Amino acid sequence: MPKTKIEVSHEFKDSGDKQQVHVTLDNTSEKLAFFIELDIKGEKSGETILPVFWDDNYVSGLPGEKKEIAGYFYTKALKNDIPSFSYKGWNILRE
Repeated sequence: MPKTKIEVSHEFKDSGDKQQVHVTLDNTSEKLAFFIELDIKGEKSGETILPVFWDDNYVSGLPGEKKEIAGYFYTKALKNDIPSFSYKGWNILRE
């Protein structure tokens, strides 16, 4: 499967006892972006924050397709850490 790049942006928002996250995945390439996994970790600890309740995850993006995905997790899962967003995909090149 050919490698490709996608444009990704995210935003965290504090919402009481929850943290909301909004992610935009934009496949500006002419290739399929396959099986993109979204992840949130503690910035200091590097530990994956669980559970995160995503609208969708492990998504694929057709050429030219833009997807918006929302999720949330409970603030207490951070254990006084700061959330850090990352993603990876089967054929996604990272800078």
